[in-house]
Amino acid sequence: MADQTEVRNIIKAELARRLDTVKIVAVNLTPQTDHDGSRALFINVVYDGKQEQLDVGQTTSMVRHIRPLLEEAGETAFPVFTYIAKSDLGNRSPEAA
Repeated sequence: MADQTEVRNIIKAELARRLDTVKIVAVNLTPQTDHDGSRALFINVVYDGKQEQLDVGQTTSMVRHIRPLLEEAGETAFPVFTYIAKSDLGNRSPEAA
């Protein structure tokens, strides 16, 4: 697995580029092995939630754009994204999402 700080920075940069109207609050990474034994990288993206909703076309295509960048950095785990509005966290910190 590649350095998590480097991976997080790659993801943040691409999110900022592709979701330019959305303020990203935190990007949390959880490497795991899926039910088939393949490596997966679960990515929880916490955003400010001030816009009514995220553009589904942009969020669903994020894997296609992020995966080659991660592979270049040495991260071969498949990225799985979840998007969470900060307001949905209640009292939890964005880093705990």
